[in-house]
Amino acid sequence: MKPSIFLLLILALITVSPSSSSLHSLSSPSLLSNSSSDLQQFSINEDGTNAAPAPTAGFTNFSLVLQFSKSLCNFPAYNKKCDKKWKEDLPNRFTIHGLWLNFGRNPKPAPPSPRKDIELSKLLNERVLVNKLYNDWLYAYFVPSGNGPKEVDRKTSVWRFWTHEWDNHGVFSQLSTVDYFRNTDNLFDQLGDIYGQFAQLGLIVKGEINVTQASEVLTRELGVKPLMKCLFNSKGDQLLFEIQVTIRKGDLARLHHSQSPLKGHNCTGHMAGLKI
Repeated sequence: MKPSIFLLLILALITVSPSSSSLHSLSSPSLLSNSSSDLQQFSINEDGTNAAPAPTAGFTNFSLVLQFSKSLCNFPAYNKKCDKKWKEDLPNRFTIHGLWLNFGRNPKPAPPSPRKDIELSKLLNERVLVNKLYNDWLYAYFVPSGNGPKEVDRKTSVWRFWTHEWDNHGVFSQLSTVDYFRNTDNLFDQLGDIYGQFAQLGLIVKGEINVTQASEVLTRELGVKPLMKCLFNSKGDQLLFEIQVTIRKGDLARLHHSQSPLKGHNCTGHMAGLKI
């Protein structure tokens, strides 16, 4: 019987730990190939080897989804909880939520393989990439178990999050597991520090941001209109928590977000919280 991804993770944590190199971009970013022959869907045989590429319904483009974790912890949803020290531990920047596929009118296909955990475990051989992902693709709703080192609990929760993103999005991407995560991180790097840009331009004042102006800034910088989304609580308060950028399948050109309204966001009014 093959070991689970989480058992492999515990073993890997002994040797894989954050380092200063994780704070820098990969020196040789590997973007998605423009050749359709290179974009193959991998399924897994029972013995863990690659099977023939599995057919999948065509998707039209990607959505690179970023999140501001501190907004999620300010307004916990879905009965989620954050660590008591989330204000200290979570970064003051947008990080990756995922690379989602837009199927348009095509139905989402069934998962190509029941052994996706074996494919995900291949990330364990990519130590530089994994260390970088710990910084760029983190999980906001983390509460330490108290039964061991906090950092081990944090990394275990991150791997569960990555597994969820791979199971629900990556397996349909026509990419190998390593390419899916590496390419997502490369696309994220190309956007730069969005929160830092907002702060430098004076758009954030006392924990609030003018989301309409922020959308205009991003549209100008990216060359396309993104979709910015707010969280709302029962009192009507709102926090900016998510930014979606549409990426065209094939040549990876950025596109205007098809669901982005004229103002570029779904927030009520022009002001939203962006608290640290």
